Amino acid sequence: MEEITIQELKQHITQNPTITIIDVREKTAFDNGTIAHAQNIPLNTLQDQLSTLPSNNPIYISCGGGTRSKKACALLKEQGIQAINVKGGFRAWENAKV
Repeated sequence: MEEITIQELKQHITQNPTITIIDVREKTAFDNGTIAHAQNIPLNTLQDQLSTLPSNNPIYISCGGGTRSKKACALLKEQGIQAINVKGGFRAWENAKV
């Protein structure tokens, strides 16, 4: 599974602020804080949202600590979508004080 660190993600955001970052936590957790530029698609609704995702660029997937984002990446990969797991998720983002 392809992964990216928070520091690498920050560089990608700086270079291209329109990259797709999806936070797969539930809305209440997302509303309490998320990685900059992320949109919320909870893991349990991701399958239903596949048609709304870009298919020509990588999608960066985040959650709280990495478990749900790995599941989301596997689901997207099965659909032929390039998904990159954000290592450590939102907790790593907060700890890095990005």
